[in-house]
Amino acid sequence: MTLRLPLLFALFISVLASPLAAQTLVHYWNFNNSASEAEQLSTSFSLVNGSTIQHEQGGISLIQITSNTAQGFEVLNANARFGDPSGTHLRFNDPIGGALRFNLPTTGYQQVIVKYATRRSGSGAGLQIIEYSTDGVTFDSLTSIEPANGDPTLQTIDFSGVPGVSDNADFAVRIRFAQGLGGLVGNNRFDNFTLEGIGAGADVVPPTVVLQPIDGAVDQPVNLQPTLTFNEDVRLVSNAAITPADILNIIEWRLDSANGASIAF
Repeated sequence: MTLRLPLLFALFISVLASPLAAQTLVHYWNFNNSASEAEQLSTSFSLVNGSTIQHEQGGISLIQITSNTAQGFEVLNANARFGDPSGTHLRFNDPIGGALRFNLPTTGYQQVIVKYATRRSGSGAGLQIIEYSTDGVTFDSLTSIEPANGDPTLQTIDFSGVPGVSDNADFAVRIRFAQGLGGLVGNNRFDNFTLEGIGAGADVVPPTVVLQPIDGAVDQPVNLQPTLTFNEDVRLVSNAAITPADILNIIEWRLDSANGASIAF
């Protein structure tokens, strides 16, 4: 049995706050728009202007926007945000000689952490060399990663102790490639690339929230359990944790519009 109703969520975000030092999602790419290279490299979510990905051409490196689904990314869909499906991922062919540059301004944020899911093909580069820049021009080496020739693994790169990364509009990360234990051709693949940080100073950026089902959804089961997914930890303005007893004071369901009849839940 289903209930055919267009539903409207009214969320009283003003009663919520984030006074704790929690990691906030600042930049995010899910690579799910594979209509063109430019669209695939476009940022999926960002709190700070200026986030981009650039393919630094070298050798015969190429971003391929076809045959870039599955490959194990759909199994765990590691590091996906907002309930995003695995969809497509970034396939970087013949990467040795080329590079991927991520421009990641951290203005207003500190204790920066980068995460992404990755794997390689059997003949693909076996080493990802992680470099960073604090001036947008010169790059220093930080670490290296050995992508698996198998199911993707989640990589975490902690920049929290690296001088100059915090609150920096020119911060950038570059991934170069070497043979390592892999080959000289093939590919490296990436998905769900994120940068998170803790707000420097007072938190003046309101949290974002993804509602499921979306406004206007129809044919919803009567036993539907709605979900609200925030991009950071949220609490009451009193700094108390939110409990089930608080929900009726935070959320309303209404029919058709904000002025529609209230729906009990």
